[in-house]
Amino acid sequence: MEEVESGESGGKGEGGTIMSVYRPSYRTKTGEKKISQVWWYNFRFAGKSIQKSSKSTKKTVAREAEKNERRELEKRYAGIPTDRKSVV
Repeated sequence: MEEVESGESGGKGEGGTIMSVYRPSYRTKTGEKKISQVWWYNFRFAGKSIQKSSKSTKKTVAREAEKNERRELEKRYAGIPTDRKSVV
């Protein structure tokens, strides 16, 4: 499942998994369709869907945030200590 918004597409990431970076769309109270300025990413890891905001308006920064999140998850999954304290 890959979401694409405003002509932007995700690509193949590490291990051939599909990684998606996109800007979600929404409707205002008046019904006007708008596209968010902030980029989001989503991917699947260990059978779980991960979807987070990159908190950035730049696509390249969003791609890096996605790569970093995936790398952190892979390290924790492998039992390698990381700087973050959250659990998969």
